[in-house]
Amino acid sequence: KWRKYSDIEKEVYRINRYFIGRTAWDKAQLAAMNAGASYFHGEELLRPAFYQHVWKIDECERHRIFVPSAEYPLKGFHTLLQAAAILKRQFPEVKIVAPLSSFTLKSSKIKDVFIGEDYSNYLKSEIRKLKLTENIILRKRLSADEMAAEYSKAHLFVLPSFLENSPNSLGESMMTGTPCVASSVGGVTSIVKDNESSLLFSPGDYVFLAYQIARIFSDDELALKISANAREIALRRHNITQTSRQYYQIYSEIIKQHHESSTDSSRA
Repeated sequence: KWRKYSDIEKEVYRINRYFIGRTAWDKAQLAAMNAGASYFHGEELLRPAFYQHVWKIDECERHRIFVPSAEYPLKGFHTLLQAAAILKRQFPEVKIVAPLSSFTLKSSKIKDVFIGEDYSNYLKSEIRKLKLTENIILRKRLSADEMAAEYSKAHLFVLPSFLENSPNSLGESMMTGTPCVASSVGGVTSIVKDNESSLLFSPGDYVFLAYQIARIFSDDELALKISANAREIALRRHNITQTSRQYYQIYSEIIKQHHESSTDSSRA
């Protein structure tokens, strides 16, 4: 499946001339695959719900972690589970909220062997082995309003992925002001700065992930600083008026470049 998608993406990079991105990482990928292409920096707009919810430390549920994507290995949910086992020693009431639409902890182990995908089975095994059954809150697929509410309710948001460019979930958490701990992969370091708008950890390093989460849990001043800085950045980055103007300018420049290229070709 992933090889198929990878081949399609490579072909998209090869045959097109104009690209819009927003991180140093995606710019580097384009330069490696199509050095002659034109690259434009364009921010993203978020769904309206995320502009309306604002995280408040006095209203969040302490030691509650929200992770909005967990259904396949690249998202790194297993890393968070391993970190949670460490956190549980200091914060036994820690909760992890994850939208796993086809996942249940109530099925028998024998049934798990014959039904369900390999990664789901692995997660179930890890949850049981690490004695985290009571610490996991499963959600079905969430609407934008429901996700925004989860960001507001959580003590922090965790992005444990092994590969990302500019994940929407990171922008959403920053807009709501939910403190974030994220893996320093791909384009993430173009979006947040360590100890300023997020706390970072190396992908797969569950020990340091646990340490960074514990810092937020234990230090309200740090949580408030991360929250305020992230929201200030997000309000600028995802500003509806400015982003609309930005894309108008980008498409105007693309049309101009395409027209000039077509004119030059016709003269040749």
